[in-house]
Amino acid sequence: MKMNFLGAAREVTGSCFLVDCSMVQGGRTAVARNDEPFPFDPASIDFVLLTHAHIDHSGLLPKLTRAGFKGSIYATPATVDLLGVMLPDSAHIQESDAKRDAKRFKEKAVPPLDELFEVLTLIQTGKMQRIPVVLVGRAFWRRVVDFDLLLDEGYVSPPDLDLFTCVDEAEEIVSALDRFYVNKAAGDGAT
Repeated sequence: MKMNFLGAAREVTGSCFLVDCSMVQGGRTAVARNDEPFPFDPASIDFVLLTHAHIDHSGLLPKLTRAGFKGSIYATPATVDLLGVMLPDSAHIQESDAKRDAKRFKEKAVPPLDELFEVLTLIQTGKMQRIPVVLVGRAFWRRVVDFDLLLDEGYVSPPDLDLFTCVDEAEEIVSALDRFYVNKAAGDGAT
C-alpha cells in the first residue's frame, strides 16, 4: 500500500506532519530511490510521528534533517532507545555496502556517518532524549571516529561522549544498555 497526502489537509489545520521517514531497503533501485529528493519541503514539516525504529521506517530521518526539517520527532521511549542502536548500525551497514561497491567499481568509499552524528545532534539540541549509542564493531568505529579528538576540539562534551560505547559481542550491548539505565535510574547526571 502506498499513500501520499501532500496537500489539502494542511490547509484545514495549518499543521503538516510526516508519519515515519522510510528508507527503501533491498532491490537494485533502493540506493537511487533513497537519494531522490523528498516530494515536499522538509522545512515545512512540523513534526514526525515515528511508529517504530526499524530502518525501513526511520532510516531517512538524518536525510530529512539535513534537508531542513527543524521540528520534533515523536516516538515511544522504546523506539527512541532502539534508534540509538538502529541508526548507527544502519550507518555501519551502509559503510560496508559502500566498501563492497567501491571494490566492485574501484572507487574510494566514504563512510556514511551522518546517522551517527545526527543522533548526537538530536540529543545535543534537545529534540531527542539522551540514549545510549551502541556501536557494534569496536575496531571499525575506533578507526573511523576519533572520539578523543571530538572531545578535545569541543564537538562533544564528556557527558555526550559517555553515551557512545563500542562493542563486539552481544553481551557487551546488553551490558552497555543496562549500565546506562541503571545510572539513569540512580540519577547520574552523565546520562
